[in-house]
This record gives sequence, C-alpha cells and structure tokens, in this order.
Amino acid sequence: MIKKKKVPDTHPKWREKPARYPSHLLGHEGEGSALSLLKKQGLATELCAGLAVDEAGVSILAIEVHLTDEAMKNPEAVRLVGETIFSSVELLKREGIPDWVHTEVQTIDEMNFRFRSLTDPMNAVLSLYL
Repeated sequence: MIKKKKVPDTHPKWREKPARYPSHLLGHEGEGSALSLLKKQGLATELCAGLAVDEAGVSILAIEVHLTDEAMKNPEAVRLVGETIFSSVELLKREGIPDWVHTEVQTIDEMNFRFRSLTDPMNAVLSLYL
C-alpha cells in the first residue's frame, strides 16, 4: 500500500527553493547515488528528479528513470529499480539533507547564473509581452 503524506506548501519559501535539495540528491550521479547503483546493476542509464508542478500550493516531485533494454524485459528488474528509488527517498526522510548539499547547490546555481546564455533582446521582450 502506498502511503500518502501531505507535503507543506513550498510557495512561501520560494526564495529558499526547498524542493531543490531532494531533487539534487535524488538526481545525483556520483558514487553511492541511486543512479550509480542502478548503472552497476545494468538496470538504468539515466535518472532525473525535479519538480514537475510547483504552483497554487501544489508541488509534485517527479523522478524519471531510463531503463536499459534488458531491464525493460524483466519485471523483477523493474521492481528492483522502484525499490532502489523508494529506498533513496526513505534515506532522505530519515537522514535529512547533508550540509554539503547546500554549498554544492549554491555553487551550481551561481555558476549557472554567471555563465548563462544571454537571451536575444527581441525574444525577451516578446516572451514578457505574450
């Protein structure tokens, strides 16, 4: 049985982007991550995590896993992928967000801002107007 738990509205904390931290950790590709484990087992090639919806008091975190061809043919492998993802979520709930994640996310966001592609002025005006 799937347990449903109401997550507090993140809108009042939009400056802190609270969903950014679990998204970052669940989508992490480094050693010990869910994706690294799934890759070692030959079950997945990619994993993305992030907010699919974040408006009007509703936030939905989506996790997308690209399975290998072999995993797609094996229902047991698909079950293992699901267990790995849910175990990662449970670990986050139990352990919380490690301190290093805050610094890493801040550094990534600063680099994305500093080295962003500049928008064509005409397209920027049109996107604001339309």
